[in-house]
Amino acid sequence: MRIFAPAKLNIFLKVLGRRSDGYHIIRSGITFIDLYDEVEINISNKMCIRYKGPFRPKGDTYDDCIILKTLKFLGVNK
Repeated sequence: MRIFAPAKLNIFLKVLGRRSDGYHIIRSGITFIDLYDEVEINISNKMCIRYKGPFRPKGDTYDDCIILKTLKFLGVNK
């Protein structure tokens, strides 16, 4: 499966406060731009994340990789 994740540009972001659950209350304005990440998902017996392109991480993955955080939350092991 291949999906395209559109980019957005934050025009402004104002933090108004913090909710009781720790999340911030914000006001923001965004616009979508003609850039995107292309995400390809394949069925496999093992988990593998590969980055391509000029903005790929210098190591195997980014320190704050949201993909790994999500898989860990779902209980998926490498």
